Amino acid sequence: MAFKIPFYDVEALERKSEEFLAKMGALRSIPLPIEEIIEFEMGISVIPVPGLSKLHQLHGFLSADMSRIYVDKEDMDHRLSRFRFTLAHELGHLVLHEDFYAQLKFSNSDEWKRVVNELSPRDNSFLEFHANTFAGMILVPRRELQERWTAAMDMAWDAGFTGKDSVAQDYMISHVAKQFLVSTEVVLRRLQALKLIEN
Repeated sequence: MAFKIPFYDVEALERKSEEFLAKMGALRSIPLPIEEIIEFEMGISVIPVPGLSKLHQLHGFLSADMSRIYVDKEDMDHRLSRFRFTLAHELGHLVLHEDFYAQLKFSNSDEWKRVVNELSPRDNSFLEFHANTFAGMILVPRRELQERWTAAMDMAWDAGFTGKDSVAQDYMISHVAKQFLVSTEVVLRRLQALKLIEN
């Protein structure tokens, strides 16, 4: 494929995520109402597909015309944090890779996988890095995470634990993740990226 994915560094992705959240205005809340934003604010249909993950090894994908996001039905029904991250990830592709998608022709998950397989490892890596990072940034924004992490640390300190205690840290991460309705892995990566905890 002749098209090359432009590279966004972390600072550029932070700007893009903050610009997106600023456009949401009053909808910028915790937890971010990602499904409502996608469907009602952006007019994109969210379509559950039974067995998408099990049969096609995909949690979701954005249609070539960028009007639909297909998601795994099991994730949607039973794995809320996975479902929310998939929506945010596919939204990241829309926000960051619109020019790329405009050149594509595919109509189902198998054809999307063919498109991905035709990408260079560099371009595929950039696509996924961008979308994953953007998703984490809009679901767990910097300011809101810093506020909630500070509150969690204060709570742990009052209970006699320190931030260096691994059991307490795991509990604090889990506590914060529930507030954002994301996995503990997403919160951990954001905390590490913002240097609020050590890698």
